[in-house]
Amino acid sequence: MGYQNLTEIYLNMNSTMTQRDQFHSFYLVTRRFTGLILYPIVSLFGLFANAFGVIVFTRRGMRTPTNVFCIALAATDSTKIINDILYFVVVLITEIPGADWKRIFISLYPVTHYVFHTTMMAAALLTVAIAIERYVEVCHPHKARSVCTITLAASTSICILFFAILMSIPYACKYTISEHEMNGTMIDLDLTVTKLWVKGPFAISFTWVHYVLRSLLPLVLLIVFSARIIYALRSHRLGNSKKRITVCILAVIAVFVMCNFPDTIMSTILNTGYYEASYLVRGFREITDFFLLLQTTTNIVIYCTLNRSFMKTSKVLIKKWNRCNRRVSFGDKPKEQIPLRRYTVDSLLS
Repeated sequence: MGYQNLTEIYLNMNSTMTQRDQFHSFYLVTRRFTGLILYPIVSLFGLFANAFGVIVFTRRGMRTPTNVFCIALAATDSTKIINDILYFVVVLITEIPGADWKRIFISLYPVTHYVFHTTMMAAALLTVAIAIERYVEVCHPHKARSVCTITLAASTSICILFFAILMSIPYACKYTISEHEMNGTMIDLDLTVTKLWVKGPFAISFTWVHYVLRSLLPLVLLIVFSARIIYALRSHRLGNSKKRITVCILAVIAVFVMCNFPDTIMSTILNTGYYEASYLVRGFREITDFFLLLQTTTNIVIYCTLNRSFMKTSKVLIKKWNRCNRRVSFGDKPKEQIPLRRYTVDSLLS
């Protein structure tokens, strides 16, 4: 019992056979609809949107502490989107008859599992950092000049990213590839859970600590700081620009809370994983995971809707790109100047 096979985890579920048959079709439909249709559409939009957001935020007039956090958040979201694209590839290959999807799944899943947890924790902590920065800016403006600086925002973002990478390392050690013989001749590969992660004190304690730091604590902090910011907006007089930016950040926080709340409920309160769960839970897991992907693509929509400086900078960039494209298309072929011919009286008569 040193290792536990994922195939066994997949089959040994807490529901009866009739329940498995009943909800198996629900699971397959949700996986195909989210993995094959929604994931590629949302992922492509999210990649372009986050890349455009980073370009806008790095302009000279947009360099603020809040935007530094937004750049780090966009980079984290883009990494998660690329990770989710790999999931789309795996789901697509499973639908192709005769494809060796199991070998591809075995090679990709341990890496994507680690990247998923790393990016989720980094995004949650960065969103909390944005909320704290905005809270100081609105509720304690006299301290904002010394606390809310670009240097501090950049160093905080880097520390959060390194903390998420180090904190999620045990997930990189969760699975190992094992070999076992089939019919005495063929060798089959499978993923197995390592001794460290077979149900024991480390697996239970680390999972709870990670989920609390990744989901539960950030949601509580975001709700508390958002309530304080909303109260300050009602009681304090703020400039129009600061008020718009604060409302924009509150919208980002609200979308983050709504999209992460279902995953938090299933991970912490219900304590349900994926492979050890029933087909019904897996189907809902596909939906909650899609909400996590959707959240990574909505920030650009919020910026364009509520942030005037973001919109102005975007328009300036688009105009510059259009001018460059016109110069490239027409600059290579300069218009030929028709030489002016001087006509004299003799030439006209001849």
